[in-house]
Amino acid sequence: MSNNNKLPSVLNVEQLIKIFDAIDRPKVAIASALAFFCGLRISEVCNLKIEDVDLEKQRLKVTDGKNSRRSLSGYGKDRYVPIPPQMISPIKKWIEIIDGGKWLFPSDKSPDAHIRKKSLGEQYREALSKTGLLIPVMELEFKTKVNGKETIKKIVRHKYYFHTL
Repeated sequence: MSNNNKLPSVLNVEQLIKIFDAIDRPKVAIASALAFFCGLRISEVCNLKIEDVDLEKQRLKVTDGKNSRRSLSGYGKDRYVPIPPQMISPIKKWIEIIDGGKWLFPSDKSPDAHIRKKSLGEQYREALSKTGLLIPVMELEFKTKVNGKETIKKIVRHKYYFHTL
């Protein structure tokens, strides 16, 4: 079954408002808003450094984005992305709140590291769940070996993800 010509699911304005209202963590709200307004992938949001934010020129520097050769660092694409005017004030406030450090979105466990994609994705998924937008589309089953023993693993694919932003 090929879905090469299948259009991606998109969120409408009402759904976006519901999701952002359901996000109760400022870090997740700012990260999600940046993804939405600047068209960033989850890894690009997680890897943003404070020095990558240029509020004067109203742009973000995205380094190593959409890295197609992940095993070799430095093979992704670098680009500048405009920051829309409505995001300038929230970003300024966020930078004041985190008060220094290297990362725009530091890890909760270690301020010397950035938030993990998995953490941000799970926290965003909580908001989808609260709003009833964590909609399962299909369940995939496959055989895998765990400690040499064959088991069947199930993965549920949903209609919306962080990437949908």
